[in-house]
Amino acid sequence: MNIKTVHAVYFSGTGTTEKVVTTLAKDLAERLGAGYEACCFNLPEARKQALSFGPEDLAVVGDISITTLKILAGK
Repeated sequence: MNIKTVHAVYFSGTGTTEKVVTTLAKDLAERLGAGYEACCFNLPEARKQALSFGPEDLAVVGDISITTLKILAGK
């Protein structure tokens, strides 16, 4: 497994989930020597785009709603 990018994907109404997910994803990225990207679904506009991940991506996902799952699935 050759991870090139670690993605922090989260919805965080109070900021706690964001803190946990981003901290974990950043630490993993550093340990793996990979890049880091964050995707916050707090605002409705962010939920309109579909996300896709490949075999060289690792997604750390927190507090996912049905709407977010549909975005991740590309539907």
